[in-house]
Amino acid sequence: MLLRLLNPARRRYRWPIKIAFLAAVLLLSCYPDPRLLVRHIRHWSDLSAMIEPDEPALGPIVGHVEFALACVPGSRDDPREALRIVEQVVYQHILYEWDWVTWGCADYLPTVAETIDKGREDCDGRAVVAASVLRSLGYEAHLVTDGSHLWVRTREGEAMAPMTTASGRTLISTSGEGTRVDPLAIFGASGLLVDWPKNIAYGVAVFPIGRTAICAAAVLLVLLPRRPRVRWALVAASMFAGALWMWRAACWDPWDNSLWGAWAGLGLAASGVWVAARSGCGKRDCAGTSPNGVGKQPISTG
Repeated sequence: MLLRLLNPARRRYRWPIKIAFLAAVLLLSCYPDPRLLVRHIRHWSDLSAMIEPDEPALGPIVGHVEFALACVPGSRDDPREALRIVEQVVYQHILYEWDWVTWGCADYLPTVAETIDKGREDCDGRAVVAASVLRSLGYEAHLVTDGSHLWVRTREGEAMAPMTTASGRTLISTSGEGTRVDPLAIFGASGLLVDWPKNIAYGVAVFPIGRTAICAAAVLLVLLPRRPRVRWALVAASMFAGALWMWRAACWDPWDNSLWGAWAGLGLAASGVWVAARSGCGKRDCAGTSPNGVGKQPISTG
């Protein structure tokens, strides 16, 4: 029934319906509350504004950092030691937790106040708090991301588990002039061949398996024709499942992310797309034969 709804008799309506269906499933799977997606996009559009050294909620954390600096002789004159202490204090006050546990969505960049109020966040919320603390201490701190991880960069060094990219570039970074996007971090050879395959594989690997399965099933349904060959459809589904298994087995650690695993999963997923798209009934499968041996008209594949 669903395949018929996605493949109406009039072909010109098929892909608009399929795209709308897929977009709705992906949106509800990743952002059950779409308002969080709107806020997420707004926050990322001006990443530099997320650093808030004057946020009142930051006071207790800054106080703990000041106390720790006073307890470690010479730390105020050693920027790298100060970075280490800020990092340690933020880790202690903001426990690590996935956004789908904290916010119920795939990804969300929270403000300083939101992060401190929750008391738990993933890399982006912790980095926003750490950069704000460093600014309040007089450091010129900025936020940097490679597309999968957010950390802090200062003139004296980096903090919050900086990520090394194959391209040597970072997708988005803040500076005194605002937020800067580097397209070569995506479209450069190293980005296309190494960084982004690993980023995609990692994102799928750590996403809740139930939501991932729903998204994969929606993609499969969109690709299938009105009357698919069952065996071909099962093969395509198996390839999608194999890609998910490969990514979850080999790509769940961003610092030890398997490039071969990322590409193997992408290869399986691409093969599944091809098989699903070619799964329409062939002439032998859909053309029946009458009892007297006279061939029937082929059934329309839609």
